[in-house]
Amino acid sequence: MKALLATTVLFISLLAFQKGPSAVTDGKVTGVFQGMDDEGVLSYKTDDGKVVLFHELGDNVDYDLLEDEYIGKKFEITWKDSEQDVYDDEDEPTGETVMVKQITNLKLIK
Repeated sequence: MKALLATTVLFISLLAFQKGPSAVTDGKVTGVFQGMDDEGVLSYKTDDGKVVLFHELGDNVDYDLLEDEYIGKKFEITWKDSEQDVYDDEDEPTGETVMVKQITNLKLIK
């Protein structure tokens, strides 16, 4: 279980520090909602085929993304980097944090 936690934290950390010409920066992106995994990570695919993952939803998001009706729908996504606490196997905070992408606003396009 600790290996899974360590792998998850490493994966989230790597996503937060992705670099290169295809990296998406803070701001807005348009993408098709692909769904949510078991850990609540939201996946969107951009027009150029890149997959962008978001780990948090802000309070102003009015869509229930647990509903299958939004899978395959295109959204304009406004997001920001957000600091998230890391928890151990007993759900206790470790004192460490990672940067993740937080959706602050969603606008359904089609």
